[in-house]
Amino acid sequence: MKRPAKVAYCNAHWLSHVKVLSKKTLNYTEAAYPMFTIYGIEHIHFYKAPKLSARSVTEFNPFVILTPAFESVCGLELSVGKHYLLTGVLANGFLKSTLCSQLHWSMVNFLAHFLLCTRLLGVLKGNQPSRVVVVSSVLHSWHSLDWDDPMAEHKYDKYLQYSRSKLMCHMFAMALHRHLGLDGRDYAVTVNLLEPGVIDTKLTRAAGKLPKGSTVAPVSTGSIAPVYLAQSAQVNHLAHFLLTNKLLDLLKSNQPARIVIVSSICYTWHSIEWEDLNSECDYEKYVQYSRTKLMNHLFAFALNRRLNSTTNSMVTCNVLEPGVIETKLLRNGGYSGSPVAEGARASVFLSQSDDVAKTTDCYFSNTAKQITASAESRDESLQDRLWDATVDILKQKNVW
Repeated sequence: MKRPAKVAYCNAHWLSHVKVLSKKTLNYTEAAYPMFTIYGIEHIHFYKAPKLSARSVTEFNPFVILTPAFESVCGLELSVGKHYLLTGVLANGFLKSTLCSQLHWSMVNFLAHFLLCTRLLGVLKGNQPSRVVVVSSVLHSWHSLDWDDPMAEHKYDKYLQYSRSKLMCHMFAMALHRHLGLDGRDYAVTVNLLEPGVIDTKLTRAAGKLPKGSTVAPVSTGSIAPVYLAQSAQVNHLAHFLLTNKLLDLLKSNQPARIVIVSSICYTWHSIEWEDLNSECDYEKYVQYSRTKLMNHLFAFALNRRLNSTTNSMVTCNVLEPGVIETKLLRNGGYSGSPVAEGARASVFLSQSDDVAKTTDCYFSNTAKQITASAESRDESLQDRLWDATVDILKQKNVW
């Protein structure tokens, strides 16, 4: 069997899965089949400071999608036998000037790149030839690093810190290139930098229109949305929907392949409010969380029907619930749960086990056992209604 192209996208909010999953899970060629797994996006805490509470960190989980720059690079090079790790950037320059927002710059613009690249080096070396592409900025030369305050905890200016974080990207890429040759081996792993230019996005155009002190999150191509209103639907449903659909052609061309959607046991708690999908009129965090997890189920089952509507597809699509896991986020809310490793059990099983190589359209518990999904999630009329409504939302954001 020919090996498919491999693409890994770097973002700070995907790193929790890199911590949980084994190296084998990330090394696709060790399995008997090519696959791509969509994991639920969770929060990641990889910097701990006395002034920074766990709760303040968890406020940052912006909507993550592939940018046009990434698609252009991928579209040129996605071919059998080549392997890529693309590290991109998602930055927010319009947050309140708090310690949390200061750390966010370095987390997303540098620490995420460094951690994910170094964790995947073994995979890249084992799948040569491979490439590392770090997205920086023309602004990297504006300011030198403040070595006594690299995280800008003591003195923070958003533009100054943005420039410094981009200089960090340059230093990291060049250091990585040197480190690859330190053991005397000639690896076919390339490391390059690029700067995408100053892009005219909705986010940059809206910057001058924001009220002073606004707390906002980047959405899709840069539309601005209040964090407390629309973030749940953006991160828990829209990101899954858009990313999966953008990768469908790649999955189909590398069959057999697998899609795994991470939902929650809470998906049965509340029905969807169709007149207020983003909870813009009436927001309650637990209610909206439950609704977005029902959206995960509806999407997974709707996608499976579409995959098998015309041909006997070898792309499987299943949904799972990881259980109540002992994360910092959960502990901060006053709750306890199972060990983090148990939360990855069903994800690893569905993405790796030969026992479910042909299993599709199913719902699995946190113990990796197939269980019955709710009647509401199996309602095809609701599945189609959500699909159409989601497409409409993405069209309004100019990303569909």
